[in-house]
Amino acid sequence: IAASLLPLGVAALLAWPATAAQNIRILVDGRTVTVTDDVATVKDALASARVVLGQHDEVQPGLSTLLVSEGTIRVSRVTFHEG
Repeated sequence: IAASLLPLGVAALLAWPATAAQNIRILVDGRTVTVTDDVATVKDALASARVVLGQHDEVQPGLSTLLVSEGTIRVSRVTFHEG
């Protein structure tokens, strides 16, 4: 039985982020949101915190950047007004 469970354990390990980070601070909309979940990328952290980006919003570091624990993400809202 143990041998038949081995592939499931291996698959779970392969699906786990290679570099899971915790306690990520997101500076957005004049407040700080802390993500305590294990996240791998900036995009993962924003999704975990339910931060929705607008079409022109800027994110530093970039969405695909791998995170380290205690890191900081800055979201700058960008809007355009006709006038």
